[in-house]
Amino acid sequence: MLIRGDTGFLVKLLQQDLTLLGYHLTADGVFGPATETAVKDFQRKSGIATDGIVGPATWTKIEDAIAAKIAERNQTHNSDNHVLLATIAGQVVNDAFYFALPVEKAAGGTEDVLFLLDTGAFEMLLTARTASSLGAPNNGPLEISGVGGNAAAYQSAVSFTLGGTAFTAVPCVVDESTDFGINLFGLRFSIDNNLTLRLDLPAKTLSFYRYSPPK
Repeated sequence: MLIRGDTGFLVKLLQQDLTLLGYHLTADGVFGPATETAVKDFQRKSGIATDGIVGPATWTKIEDAIAAKIAERNQTHNSDNHVLLATIAGQVVNDAFYFALPVEKAAGGTEDVLFLLDTGAFEMLLTARTASSLGAPNNGPLEISGVGGNAAAYQSAVSFTLGGTAFTAVPCVVDESTDFGINLFGLRFSIDNNLTLRLDLPAKTLSFYRYSPPK
């Protein structure tokens, strides 16, 4: 729950959401009078209690309104022959985009894997712990290099579904040197599958589009 006087990351997210919905706010993380006024106006237009307090009911209405805004944007984007495949919600932390993707496990079922979208990485990169939890296969050794120097790794593959479309044996690299850290979602997946990525930071979403030649 957020009220006037609160500060911090969640307040900044609220301000970004309200800005996306047409309110002119500075995303400074301070719940001041301007933010309270915007919240009350949104609540009034949404038909809920106009108390300026951002509780579960208000968050839900904001999320619904943003989803409708995204659908409107996607419809416009589709007009250039890029068909929306899937939109994934995530979080923006320190100017980086994180999202969870259900990845198939070798033993059956799926596991939500947290990824950082990394346009500087070509391959999808998994930590050793994530690969072990998924039961990802070892398809041969290789060596990767980074800021800390060279590290032992191996080639692997994972499978997942986006928007009803199954992607099997998607190439990835497993970094054997670390159990902890962040899994990286690189560009190869989009290149191999002829997909376009569209990152909407205000909406905190990542959309995948497939080009459809005009008929």
